Amino acid sequence: DHLRESVGLRGYGQKDPLQEYKKEAFHLFVDLMRRIKETTLSYLYRIELKEETEETNLELGATLSYEATKRHKKLRKKRRRR
Repeated sequence: DHLRESVGLRGYGQKDPLQEYKKEAFHLFVDLMRRIKETTLSYLYRIELKEETEETNLELGATLSYEATKRHKKLRKKRRRR
């Protein structure tokens, strides 16, 4: 809506509204792409990589084991109900 209004006003200034609309849309698109790039790079630069340690692997294994046990118990309960 803002784009239409600003382009409409330029029509009064003896400028081709279609060309003005295209120019304004292009500038908005370029600005959007710039902001997306900046935001993406900002997130990428803040990423912290962690080294996998034996302790981390043990914690992950314990978590996965716990989840598998929970699923197994649920399946057993469902089978008993049938």
